[in-house]
Amino acid sequence: QRIQFALERRTRYVEISIEVAQQIAAAPSMDELFHRVVHLIRERFGYYHTQVYTLKDQELILQAGTGEAGAHLKSINHRIMLIGDNTLAARAARTGETMMVLNVYNDPGWIPDLLMAETRSEIAVPIKLSDQILGVLTVQNNQTDSLDDEDRFLLRHLCGQIAIAIDYR
Repeated sequence: QRIQFALERRTRYVEISIEVAQQIAAAPSMDELFHRVVHLIRERFGYYHTQVYTLKDQELILQAGTGEAGAHLKSINHRIMLIGDNTLAARAARTGETMMVLNVYNDPGWIPDLLMAETRSEIAVPIKLSDQILGVLTVQNNQTDSLDDEDRFLLRHLCGQIAIAIDYR
């Protein structure tokens, strides 16, 4: 029964991944692409919050985020410096590796944010082509231990699709 559940979950993830890829491909502009990415990922997978950043001159620049927090951060041109910042997003961009924390209270780089006060777990996935980092996708959940290797696999796959879309445009 456990194997059956895992197979059903993987099948659902693949179906949603295809849907997200189709929406990315159909986006008429980069702004719309980023908007679709964060909202579709949040809605389809039930995450608490989703954001996407692009990398320019050693800064991660927020392109889109979900909810009021995302809108506010976008309105103030939120940025994360790669040098000296220990957030998951900055570490993912510096290393090119996916960073996942199952309980943010156990992560030394985590800084509480009143805009996303319910965050309990987080994953940051670099958006990259080969070794070139183009940005980072971050996902937060409002439960500890709610992210797993399936999330890591799926989000890395989606970030590959996002990277191709960015490079193509």
